[in-house]
Amino acid sequence: MSIQSKIVLGVVCLLLTASSLSAASLEIATAHDAFPATWSYVEVKARDLTSDVSGFQLSLVLEQHQYGLVRVEKGSDLVNCGWEYFSYRFIRDDSLPEFDLYDGTHLLELKGSASLSGGHVPGCNLSGQEVALARLKFLVDYEKTVGVGVGCSFQPVRFYWRDCRDNVLFTADGQKVLASNQVSDFAGGDPIQTDGLKPPTGDCSEHFGSMYAADMDALNGGLDVVCTDSLDIAAGDINLNARPMEIADVVLYNCYFLWGLGCFDIDVDRQLQQTDINGDGIIGSVADMVFMLRLIAHDVLPALRPSGELAQARIWTEQFADGQRIMAEFSEPSAGIYLKVKSNAGIASQLGFESGELEGMQTLLLVDSERGGIVLDEGYHVLAIVEGDVSVDEVQVVDQYATSFATKTEAPTLPQSFKLAQNYPNPFNPSTSISFYLPEAGAWTLSIHNITGRLVKQFEGQSRGEVTVDWHGDDRNNRTVGSGIYFYRLEANNQSQTKKMVLLK
Repeated sequence: MSIQSKIVLGVVCLLLTASSLSAASLEIATAHDAFPATWSYVEVKARDLTSDVSGFQLSLVLEQHQYGLVRVEKGSDLVNCGWEYFSYRFIRDDSLPEFDLYDGTHLLELKGSASLSGGHVPGCNLSGQEVALARLKFLVDYEKTVGVGVGCSFQPVRFYWRDCRDNVLFTADGQKVLASNQVSDFAGGDPIQTDGLKPPTGDCSEHFGSMYAADMDALNGGLDVVCTDSLDIAAGDINLNARPMEIADVVLYNCYFLWGLGCFDIDVDRQLQQTDINGDGIIGSVADMVFMLRLIAHDVLPALRPSGELAQARIWTEQFADGQRIMAEFSEPSAGIYLKVKSNAGIASQLGFESGELEGMQTLLLVDSERGGIVLDEGYHVLAIVEGDVSVDEVQVVDQYATSFATKTEAPTLPQSFKLAQNYPNPFNPSTSISFYLPEAGAWTLSIHNITGRLVKQFEGQSRGEVTVDWHGDDRNNRTVGSGIYFYRLEANNQSQTKKMVLLK
């Protein structure tokens, strides 16, 4: 080819590129250098819009074979512009029998609106710029990428069309519905031309009439997985073999709840740090274990719990003809239950609890070890039956979002001996109540320590019978303390007891 021909060809390519860049587009960004076993973020964006927009409806198909979706958030531009409504829905492929998701396993629906009342648009024009509509957080699976040689791969996230109502933007003046007429894969590759993975070509007037304007481009994206044999593991590698979030880690975590720190016999400090799977700063919780199971399964979205009050759990014991029963009432379905029980007899349960022994007490753990799914519905349950005396020392209950319930442990009658009860609620924010019982009058001290053993707060008094102290999450100088595990210790009449609580903000 002559030099002149090459120059002409280059000019044509530049013109075509400039034309393509000037067209309005919907885009799924690509996370470059995505590392297995670490978080990766993908934005869904609109670019070069010629009109301001006040709403959208998007559908994305996810191939959750080598990655799992962890969180869905409102895009930063929508936050800055004060959009009032943003929601998402996560749908399994077997719930959509009439649609072929190709290699996809889940469909993600995204919807947003500048105003719930309609018509009002905040003073923030989004035309002519790049607009972040949503932000998706993913975890690239170690076992299914590096572990089986799928490193250096590209894991796609694609737009999907069931009909003309998918992947559209609504203009702020209410005059147009902006849609795509073509789709491309990342790096200009040829997209898969099958129904659902390409924009509809039929008549869309049934849904939007003459407002439908299919003149945008659509660009698919995904996760560009790096080529590497060594990783700096953030969390989940509990057995410290550089292969995080595998079944062996789940087994070890399970052992920890039933038998204690003796299960962490490699490097106890490092292994404990690896247990904070959900990144809330609290190590060794059932919430972390359920979160890990859901990430490994890639079957359900371990999304954050919607804002609002925590789910409630009430635990108590009752005397029946066949023995003492450990009873529970849940305000919502639970995905994980952990009990430490003091008893002078064997414990029987029909619910599938695993059992162990820790600190002279019996431990009971109930989780779905395959998927981290629901194990008990809301309402009343008989957790266990004990032929002898029984008292519940510690309770952890986790909901389907891998968030701990606020738990309350009750006794049928007042104790007749020195007893420190579990604080309520637990976890708590911003305050919690600590109750104890003193069979004899005397001076008492209730001290609160952080996980390093440093004294945070201390209460003193002289009483007999039942006493309740409220702690408002502050230290001795009345300064608010941070989230984490705290220990509270009661000392009175030459006796002492210690329990654990969690401040969760």
